[in-house]
Amino acid sequence: MLRGSAGRAAGDVLEPACGTGQWTGSLAARARSVTAVDASPEVLGIAQARAASPNVRFDQADVFKWRPPHRFDTVFLAFFHSHVPPSRLGDFWNTVAAALAPHGNHLHRRGPSRGRPRGSGCGGASAR
Repeated sequence: MLRGSAGRAAGDVLEPACGTGQWTGSLAARARSVTAVDASPEVLGIAQARAASPNVRFDQADVFKWRPPHRFDTVFLAFFHSHVPPSRLGDFWNTVAAALAPHGNHLHRRGPSRGRPRGSGCGGASAR
């Protein structure tokens, strides 16, 4: 079950680095659509088995190279951003911002805040 900020995911949701789909099914229950992206075919297969839903699209891709097919109302990050190398943080946050529709939100489950603009908080921040 999603609680707190993750429970506010709505509209069209992007879940980069979805991993085994721990959050994908819960996101799909609240969203119009979910695009779940992961680089690992093995992990993506687990996510597909765990969170199969007509409103979920799974894409195998390197999230550092992948470009969204459209803008999303919500970008949901579960732990992944804490694994982004410091040298790639700027590009990572630019990709998140580019994926968001105007007034969209990025929501993150947990992890260190290194590189995140001060004041954006764990509840998400509006796109610029």
